Amino acid sequence: MKYGARNWLKGIPASDLINHAIRHIYLWLGGDMSEDHLAHAVWNLLAVMHFEDTKPDMIDCGPTIENACNGRRSP
Repeated sequence: MKYGARNWLKGIPASDLINHAIRHIYLWLGGDMSEDHLAHAVWNLLAVMHFEDTKPDMIDCGPTIENACNGRRSP
């Protein structure tokens, strides 16, 4: 096992999860068949949704934080 059982429940920053989801989508689009990239992308996105409810401190990107580009909150 790469990580401890249920280790993810401790929390993973949303920015990491989103970046990994995007990476898996691009690998799938590029034809990489080395693993189930769509399943990994979906898992990462569902984990963000889970942490929105259970660990809001893990949400470090998106509409609920300061926009790094312009210093405004997203609508």
